[in-house]
Amino acid sequence: MENIFIRDESGTFNSLSSNSESSSNTTIIARTGIFKGKKLILNNGIIQSQNDKDKIEVINFKKTELSIENMSPRTIVEPKLQETKTSLLLQCIVNIQDYSNTKIDNCPKKGMKKDVVSTLSRRIGMPLYIPLVSLLCSFLLISSRKKSFNFIKRYIYFLLSFAILVLAEISVRFTGFSDYHTLYYFLFPTLLMPIVYLILFRAIKTEKKI
Repeated sequence: MENIFIRDESGTFNSLSSNSESSSNTTIIARTGIFKGKKLILNNGIIQSQNDKDKIEVINFKKTELSIENMSPRTIVEPKLQETKTSLLLQCIVNIQDYSNTKIDNCPKKGMKKDVVSTLSRRIGMPLYIPLVSLLCSFLLISSRKKSFNFIKRYIYFLLSFAILVLAEISVRFTGFSDYHTLYYFLFPTLLMPIVYLILFRAIKTEKKI
């Protein structure tokens, strides 16, 4: 690495100062550096330490080593639920009674797995609402332009489709709270699609006769 700048306000590197007890923060600047095991080796730089009296102490060095063994990164090292494979989330639900066999980092070890269920419902259940909305929009294709109230019917189909999408988005947030919410979320489009299809089929036959 080149042109390294380290700002330490937690007191991790206070020992580099001659008066470590009174140092409030430390700044390390180095021209080059390299990681070697649990150490950071810096070359050609300076160490600036500010004490409690706002006086700055400057130390020049040609080579120094910093131990990073006890430091923890700020980055997220575990994948989020949205980034976890569906197969792993299903495994988390299946092993709800056997936590010893669950090897998923973000699978909760106790309580209801509402976040996992909600994520699965969004992935698997949300696509079921798309055919339902498509069937409702299909009614617009069989409506004759000469019929009365055709303009009002367009808005009715639009409002019904919009209401279903809003209902699906709201319901998916409650799927993890109980089994009844999850069952309702999956059964609603599954049961409603055949009914809408039969109505559409009868409407097409009536339209042909006319």
